[in-house]
Amino acid sequence: MGDQNNQRRLKIALGAIIVLILLLLGSCGLRKLFDSGKLDNSMTVTEVQENNPSSYLPYSDQEQFVDFIGADNGEGEITYEIVKAVDENNKKVSYFTLKDDKTTQIRVAPNTPAGTYLVTIKAKASGDETHKAAELEFTVKIRIGGKKDGSFDVLPTAKDGLLYTGNSMDLINPGSSSSGTIYYKVNDGE
Repeated sequence: MGDQNNQRRLKIALGAIIVLILLLLGSCGLRKLFDSGKLDNSMTVTEVQENNPSSYLPYSDQEQFVDFIGADNGEGEITYEIVKAVDENNKKVSYFTLKDDKTTQIRVAPNTPAGTYLVTIKAKASGDETHKAAELEFTVKIRIGGKKDGSFDVLPTAKDGLLYTGNSMDLINPGSSSSGTIYYKVNDGE
């Protein structure tokens, strides 16, 4: 009977220890919750940075847009702003704006020169009942191609059968181009 009582006491003691451990662990978690009213931050840089490969756009005299992958794991309202935009020489440029602060689209100005640009964006999550407000910055690389070379729709050709008459005459059958203006010159003339 003494052994049964000892076993019962041991079980009660172990149960009490387990309950104490659980209470301590629970109070630490609860203390963390009540400390600031919120828990962990809601976004991390790597989740956004690694998902934004560089984007290539051809040169254009029209406005263009680049989509970027935003902070989809943020809690609360998420907004974006451009912190800076620089060219490949780290010179500040102003060819880029956001379509608005809620969408994940960068507006590229018409006639943006060819080159590689780094656009740094700040994402802000307002947080909610269980998450702190958070901010993070990430960079989107945008490459703009050069202007296309002009092309001929119809190539100019030399006129056949020309005979000197002392008067001015057309020396060629003119060509045409829908991608620019064709200028002609003889030898090294202007």
